[in-house]
Amino acid sequence: MIIKGKIAACLYLKQAAKRYLDLHDECKAPGARIFFSDAWACDFLDFFEKIRLPSGGKQGDTFVAQPFQILIGCWLFGFRRNDPDSPNEIGARLVREVYVEIPRGNGKSAFAAVIALYCWLHEEENGSQIFIGAPKEEQAKYVYDPMKTMVEMTPGLIEHYDLEEPTNKYIKKKNDPMARVRMISSIAEREDGANPHVVVMEELHAQDEGLFNVMDSSLGKRVNNLFLSITTAGNRAMGVCWNTRKRVIAQLASGGKDEPHLLGMIFTLDKKESEDKKLAHQPERWVKCSPMWGITLSKTSLIERHKKARSQSPAAVLEFERTRLNLWSNGAGGLIDIQNWDACKVDGLDVMALRGRTAWIGGDLASKNDICSIAIEIDDEENPDLVTIHCEHFVPTRCPSFKHEEFGPMYDNWVKNGFLEATFGSVANYNRIEERIRFWCTVFDVQAIIFDNYQSNQIISSLFDDGFPAAQMQPGFKTVSDPAKDIFAKINGGLLRHDGNPVTGWMAANVVGYFDKRDNVLPQKESPNSPYRIDGISALIAANVARNDKMLDIKRRHESIYEKRGFHGGEDSGARDGKQGTGSDR
Repeated sequence: MIIKGKIAACLYLKQAAKRYLDLHDECKAPGARIFFSDAWACDFLDFFEKIRLPSGGKQGDTFVAQPFQILIGCWLFGFRRNDPDSPNEIGARLVREVYVEIPRGNGKSAFAAVIALYCWLHEEENGSQIFIGAPKEEQAKYVYDPMKTMVEMTPGLIEHYDLEEPTNKYIKKKNDPMARVRMISSIAEREDGANPHVVVMEELHAQDEGLFNVMDSSLGKRVNNLFLSITTAGNRAMGVCWNTRKRVIAQLASGGKDEPHLLGMIFTLDKKESEDKKLAHQPERWVKCSPMWGITLSKTSLIERHKKARSQSPAAVLEFERTRLNLWSNGAGGLIDIQNWDACKVDGLDVMALRGRTAWIGGDLASKNDICSIAIEIDDEENPDLVTIHCEHFVPTRCPSFKHEEFGPMYDNWVKNGFLEATFGSVANYNRIEERIRFWCTVFDVQAIIFDNYQSNQIISSLFDDGFPAAQMQPGFKTVSDPAKDIFAKINGGLLRHDGNPVTGWMAANVVGYFDKRDNVLPQKESPNSPYRIDGISALIAANVARNDKMLDIKRRHESIYEKRGFHGGEDSGARDGKQGTGSDR
């Protein structure tokens, strides 16, 4: 019905439906390593429709499976493994990871609760533990509380499965003391030695990366493990949810053959509709986003909420688009399309291979106790419109962000993998930043080194006194607007190449700003004290100020190093290949 157009659906859902049918065809092939079990699929749907509604409807009403729930249920529980090379897994679920991205009001939390409850009660895993993870306990309760209510209200369920009376913290089995359902909502509770049967991640777009990583790495010890992520679209195109979404989209486009264990469904508008706001705001198109349209979602109510949002502010409209149409954004005024940014990544890019080319360096020292950045913009010898960039980021080891619940795991991972250099102490190490700039000046024919005038006196003066073409700029609309728009145009047009540094990508997702009536724009953070940093993008724009400002005339105080010895490259302590170090241990 989805593929034939009888049910309104976006491209992603059509691709998912085709993948489901393709799996059925695979089951029929000679020597197939999977099979479809009608018994398991029907058993889940039978269980689902016996469970009492935790809220809504009339007293005593049970769930009625809707088409999208039937599709997910049959896919998740119907396809089974039949690989003779893994005899202990024959009959186990094929699907071990589920990602469902669906707007608010479609019953996603209650459906996730039923799936987890069914696994716990029917898959006969000894000591089965169900973890419900969320950034805060209040969010984890969106899944736990409906599950608890289902157990309490469904006649005979407690007695049939020999359960203890549920509490506000646990649901337990009497005959299996290790089996339980519980919530996890912080790094402190992350259970590094856990052996979960099922992990449910509520609102994945807002998840703590540390908790996600620990839960994800804890799986693999049971043949019927399941990692179930449910979410609406996020307001920041980055992090674990965005990365999972990209994996799902790639698998849907390729037919899912690389990751057959992954079940992904995304309910949203098609690309043309999402890019054209006139189309996106037509109510007749919203049914694509909401499979519970007319059941748990009222068309007239949504239209009223849409009108209210449009009468309030642009931010309210963005929130409506995110929560009701499943459209991702970078927050109000997001300036960089992260999908376009990701498309500019060049795998295996080695800027050292571009030695000797003309380049410009920009820097941003906006913080003394958090990240500072430099960016190098390198000309292309054949295409004058194409640039290659390389960004480096520095952070003091005692930076408060390392202890932040959301950013701490991110910063740690970036340092560990060499994307962020940690320098010892509680304040930025400007000497190390200057050292890296001097190194890059031995690699490229650097025409200018530009920082804004905030906290940059030390570096700029030192470089200038030694004859480097270093100068400060006054940030503002007049200086920054055109170079910033040029960078954004290159990103959108695929005329910028980068190496995929995740720190820079995070910062690109954080850049906001609005165009004034003269089409000027000033990129900035979403608020002056926001922890979502943009230093790398600010440094890149500073480099582009020098590259594009023909009136800028920065004279060297001595001849270029290349005029002295030619292009031989240089060495930097601990960085002969041009890569950043990981810095001192904290």
